[in-house]
Amino acid sequence: MAGLDFNNASTEQNAGAGSPIPPESIVWVQLHIRYPEESQRGSDPAFTRARSGIEQINTELEVIQGKFKGKQIFHRFSVAGAVTPGQQKAVRISMAQLRALVEVHRGVTPDDASPKATEARKLNDVSELEGMKFPIRVACEKSNQVSKHDQTKYYVNNALEAVVTVTDPEWEAIHKAPFEVITDNPIPEFSVTTPPAASWNSAPAQSSGDAPSWGQPNAGPVPPAGGQPWGTNTDTVPF
Repeated sequence: MAGLDFNNASTEQNAGAGSPIPPESIVWVQLHIRYPEESQRGSDPAFTRARSGIEQINTELEVIQGKFKGKQIFHRFSVAGAVTPGQQKAVRISMAQLRALVEVHRGVTPDDASPKATEARKLNDVSELEGMKFPIRVACEKSNQVSKHDQTKYYVNNALEAVVTVTDPEWEAIHKAPFEVITDNPIPEFSVTTPPAASWNSAPAQSSGDAPSWGQPNAGPVPPAGGQPWGTNTDTVPF
């Protein structure tokens, strides 16, 4: 008969890893890269190419201490292949977030223009992001899945709102026990609404995940991966 050792299991107070973190809370996370399958690989082994052509770094941000230790927050950083204005904006936001987390992990302040700080903001390889630790402000968003416990509501997912840096007022608080700032903000609820019945002359739906391929609307060809991916003209990844 096999035995069980519970010494490394979470204590009950850490069982919150399965519950949503209240919005605007601040927790420490560690980044893990989720590498794509070969068919989805972009211009770098760590880049996942979406159907739109934009390339992203898919990550898992694991909470590493506090009440919600072990909770996973999934985030995609858009980094290359931007064609549309919306995609270009997404890349600008992601690059700012990546710069912030690299600076925090490597102990660089945003206004430090010294040669040492300039080098610290460069990655010789995207894989250097793996394992970086930094604090984030958490948001809540609607999941695509309906709750099994209450089918009138969707599950709630946590999301990255912002990387917390030395310029944020909570910077000192998150460096003291309990190394987290958990707010009293309520977890938002997202109700399931029944879509109106389509009339005979209504426009076709934009997407239908459960429909067969012949029933999907024609979205046209996927645009090529434009923009300048990392590594085009340099051996490092600048922020």
